[in-house]
Amino acid sequence: MAGTRLLIYDYPDKDDDMWIFLPALRNTRRIVSREKGQSFMGSSFSHADLSKPAMGDYTHSLTGSEELEGRDCWVVTSTCKTSSIAQAQGYAAKKAWIDKKTRLTRQLVFLNAAGQRIKVLVLGDYKQLDDGTFMACRLEATTLPNKRRSLLTIDALRPGNTLAPDYFSSLSLGK
Repeated sequence: MAGTRLLIYDYPDKDDDMWIFLPALRNTRRIVSREKGQSFMGSSFSHADLSKPAMGDYTHSLTGSEELEGRDCWVVTSTCKTSSIAQAQGYAAKKAWIDKKTRLTRQLVFLNAAGQRIKVLVLGDYKQLDDGTFMACRLEATTLPNKRRSLLTIDALRPGNTLAPDYFSSLSLGK
């Protein structure tokens, strides 16, 4: 996976645009909406896991309060509003454990239409960005029931860098 590059445009009112550059193939390819629930490069992550979800695609409800690894958390269940959204995402609902003190998401559990757990995503090593928001720099996904695990770490953030607009083009991924 070394050298793989990913470009995502997150839009608030339409499907995201996503491209991936695969160095072994020296090829940039677009990820279409119907592929977002599929595995990212054979890992436990899906393409959808790597982009920001559209909050309006879900019905959200506070379903409880639990302790997770010594942290008092709210449990919020988000259910896909339509079957087409569920199909594109690769799950029907997800539960989020949100730390009451920091308000950061610590864990997501993804559920199929029958309510069975299909994947667990643990988030950690949060870093604060220039705009005051936080980004998880350690993500560990485990698919169930085979318990295959994948770890994604972000080793360096360079906040405040000024990049030319053409840097954010699918054509620049292979350069």
